[in-house]
Amino acid sequence: MYSIFRDLAIIILSAKFFALVARKCKAPQVVGEILAGLLIGPCLLNLVQTSDAISTFAEIGVVLLMFTTGLGTNLKELLRAGPIATLIACIGVFVPLAGGTLLYSTCTVRKEENEDVARTFLLAHPEFSPEPFAVPAWLDLKNEGYATLLPQKHAADGFFICKLRRHA
Repeated sequence: MYSIFRDLAIIILSAKFFALVARKCKAPQVVGEILAGLLIGPCLLNLVQTSDAISTFAEIGVVLLMFTTGLGTNLKELLRAGPIATLIACIGVFVPLAGGTLLYSTCTVRKEENEDVARTFLLAHPEFSPEPFAVPAWLDLKNEGYATLLPQKHAADGFFICKLRRHA
């Protein structure tokens, strides 16, 4: 029961420490926070493992981050950059679809966020199908257009990737 408090303390202290180190190195603080996650997570020291509670706190953290980003946004600058930013975002979505390849990935192993999303997309877009892609042999992954890295097997955070190709 108390392990969640230990995990949160490790996460907060290491993230803050590495964020300060990154700032001293003239890098964005988020770089230090990502490095902290790599260091204390399953990739290196394995001090903190993903759990439902940690995932819930992470989702709350993302919502708060987006909210504070909105608080700090200058609306005049956003409106000035809006048409260009909107165009870039649309190109980033439509060019891959028109070109024929769509890559979907998540940093989770939850089936409902991975295979289920890809399957739902494929049902709605029968012109696409999964396409195998190159993965390093040492990962020992079954790759039929989908690949999942498991923390317990690959000594990394959970990760899902899916490559979909449009038929001619």
